[in-house]
Amino acid sequence: MDLSEALGVLSKSSKYAVSTLRKDGQTDEYQKLKDYLYITPDIQIDFEKALESAKPNQIICLCGSSGDGKSEILTQLYKRFNNSIDFYLDATHSNSQHKSAIECLDDNFDEFKLSNKPLAIGMNIGMIQKFLKQGSNRHNDIKESFEKYFQNRHIKGYKAKDISFYDFECYPRLNFLSSKITSDFISDFLSKLTELTPNNPFYNYYQLENQTRTYVARNFEILSIPSFQSKLIELFGLARLMEEQFLIPRIFVDYIYQILTIKNEDGIVGNIFSKFDNEFSRCFTKVDPINVRSHALDNFYLEYTTQTLSSEVQEDLNTLMSLIKITLTPEGFVRSAYLFGEEKLKSS
Repeated sequence: MDLSEALGVLSKSSKYAVSTLRKDGQTDEYQKLKDYLYITPDIQIDFEKALESAKPNQIICLCGSSGDGKSEILTQLYKRFNNSIDFYLDATHSNSQHKSAIECLDDNFDEFKLSNKPLAIGMNIGMIQKFLKQGSNRHNDIKESFEKYFQNRHIKGYKAKDISFYDFECYPRLNFLSSKITSDFISDFLSKLTELTPNNPFYNYYQLENQTRTYVARNFEILSIPSFQSKLIELFGLARLMEEQFLIPRIFVDYIYQILTIKNEDGIVGNIFSKFDNEFSRCFTKVDPINVRSHALDNFYLEYTTQTLSSEVQEDLNTLMSLIKITLTPEGFVRSAYLFGEEKLKSS
């Protein structure tokens, strides 16, 4: 396995993109890589506490959008609670070729009402809305709780009758401070992915590949730079503010996979603003610094072409080259200056 193959567990097309229950011992090298990267979110901690105190005839519902990480959380907690709690990992899809997802959900609620166990269930917001319209009338009691939940989504762990709701929207992954956009989720993930330690399997693959200086290894090295990570967090914040693009883990890690593994003459710097099959990619192309026309930018292109750059600008280019370690295009330099603004370039 090389670094690119190892990073494949991040791709949304990977079979590891959605967690499923596995038989004991059925853990291959790719699953170990994914397990290494897992960071326990706050919503999982609260959801686990709810399971610990759950009583018979209670439903504990994990709610969010597709790709939020519901199946990952439920799969992990299943290992601990499956003897005392029934689990329905994904109510979005039918588990029978002869029944719709709604019919399967109706049946699951029937079984729950006949059992003496609590039920832990993962549901997309859209599926809850669909169940309100199409679910059987024999479950009107559950529908009433769902309706009250929509009126109180902003409350963490909201409880309506015997149903508790843990909603990912109550656990924001981006924080907008007065002077800075921060994200513990992104910081923790990127730090773990690129941590320079033998305990990090991705770093071990990077070291093997760095001997031949592959483009994936170079991209990995740049991603490990703290100032670069900080700028990425800012970009994800802009995507949320300008394009209303939520920070959904599956889409986020797929974006990281693509900027690391797609070949570009300007490396990862060019990939950041290239358009490929990812929602964040489409957002970031709209804030590409090379599209912001200005007198200073035009002068840079002219002076670069005619080799008349000032010593101050040339010093900044040398600084960027020392960080990126490849020969950049003029556009690559402009993008790099934007992405490495925290390096205190003299001509910025």
